[in-house]
Amino acid sequence: HRDLHSFPTRRSSDLDLYYDLDKRKEAQRLANEVLTEDKDHGRAALVLAKLLLKDGKAKAALSRLNRLGEKLPKWGELFYYKGIALLNLGDLAGAQENTAKAIRLDAGYARAHTLLARIYYQKKEWSAAREEVLQALRLTPDNVQAMLLFGKISLKQEKTGEALKVFKKIGRAHV
Repeated sequence: HRDLHSFPTRRSSDLDLYYDLDKRKEAQRLANEVLTEDKDHGRAALVLAKLLLKDGKAKAALSRLNRLGEKLPKWGELFYYKGIALLNLGDLAGAQENTAKAIRLDAGYARAHTLLARIYYQKKEWSAAREEVLQALRLTPDNVQAMLLFGKISLKQEKTGEALKVFKKIGRAHV
């Protein structure tokens, strides 16, 4: 199979840029173009799956991600997005399994640690949620999403002072 970055780098970075700037039409057009020329291009297929997730079409996104996973079984980012799709479909066990796999493939993937913390939070597994969110914060100390989740977990664990401290920090940083 082809390498995930087998297409010219500029086009791959354009895909990510269009997606990150929320230029959906451009991202979709370029991803489809790239896939027409190289049906195994992982980044283009992932961008289309991410667009489906943004549109609330988790089942369609998961289908695309599953097909992609067969070709690229060691790509952590893919399993992170599978975790999101499964979480959106209410499959906490599947979301946890895929997100944990993303972390096994890339221990420094802060977004995956935050997602796994969210999954544990939904399962009311406060200690596991706390451990994961703290890891995310070690990797990205200014991650507001992780800070908010840490505050919510602290409240659930009746650590009100800790929660207030993090909420104040967020407030100071985003005034």
